[in-house]
Amino acid sequence: MGIRRVIVPLVGITVPTLLLCLGLAEVAFRTLVPASEVPYIMYDPQARLLRFDPQAKKEGTFTVGKAARHRSHWRVNDDGWISEIDYRPLRRSDRPLVAIIGDSFIEALQVDVDQSVSSVLRRRLAGEADVLSMGVSGAPLSQYLHLVRYAVQEYDPDAIVVNVVQNDLSESLRSVDSKKGTLQLEVEGDRVRELPILPYRPSARARLLRRSALVRYLWINAKIQTIGRRWRRAKPPVYAGNVVVSRVSKYRSQCEAATPYLMREMRQAAGDRILIVAMNAMRDDVYGTQTGDSLIAWIPPLVLCSAEDAGATTLDLDPVFRELFRDGARYTLTYDGHWSPAGHRAAAAAFETTLRSAGFPHPPVRSVRSTVDPPPDGGGH
Repeated sequence: MGIRRVIVPLVGITVPTLLLCLGLAEVAFRTLVPASEVPYIMYDPQARLLRFDPQAKKEGTFTVGKAARHRSHWRVNDDGWISEIDYRPLRRSDRPLVAIIGDSFIEALQVDVDQSVSSVLRRRLAGEADVLSMGVSGAPLSQYLHLVRYAVQEYDPDAIVVNVVQNDLSESLRSVDSKKGTLQLEVEGDRVRELPILPYRPSARARLLRRSALVRYLWINAKIQTIGRRWRRAKPPVYAGNVVVSRVSKYRSQCEAATPYLMREMRQAAGDRILIVAMNAMRDDVYGTQTGDSLIAWIPPLVLCSAEDAGATTLDLDPVFRELFRDGARYTLTYDGHWSPAGHRAAAAAFETTLRSAGFPHPPVRSVRSTVDPPPDGGGH
């Protein structure tokens, strides 16, 4: 009885106090130091691809760091892509159309939605052509092939720009990193095979927890998931840019077999449309820091040569960003390697120059895109 008389009042004080603290923290991370908001990912079973849920949160603010000092605004459009415009009207347009495909660089949560490369290119081509983009963080090169096929069937673009970054190659291999909702490959010697896409099912518990600003702050801004590694004193992997060097070196021969295959399939899927393959720069080389990019220096030539051999137009962004840096501007953000607003503008200008050199804009492939019926499965091979 004596212990009970002590515990009951203690619990009566502790629980309400804890709930009050959690409530105050929730308010603080919604107002004073806003926790990062990210769009809800969904899996489209008909198209068999990942995009964002247009029925969930449509707009939000992406913040970075414990102080949330960097803030950018994003918007999910009617088709489930990060964009300042809706895509459905583009199906009825008679203007030439460009589709830009990529990963987080094209998704561009790190900048305001109107500062992304697709938005900038749209303004540069205003009155001449329309521009749409499809980008999801973590998408590998193999998924770009799936998106090229999807874009052709769903939007019927006249030109397609595929933006490649260094880690896209190894992540195309399911043996390296199994990604649900994503087209991936199996490579055995010279034989390359497209594997069935594994459906992605979002966790109901994770979605519920994401509604909490406190949880989002701890996970996205404070990155508490890295604390355990520091406690264990686990040695972090060696990165060159955004690539785990040991991983890509181990699977180099498979990457060298998969990349030409993917480029040939992209060229075939694009048909008579303009296909541009852009290769992102290696930032350590651009900035002169030389912290390991030399270990993955074989990747850009592999991508560009494979694209050229397949009949695609190529664009090396390395000299573009070097010139920007010489002029005193960084093409990446200070807190990570994603493009800064200046980087997005430079990339958009380079995309425009390359498109025009390839003969774009020209009369559309079809005068009215709404006459194009999507296949029964919604896309993909």
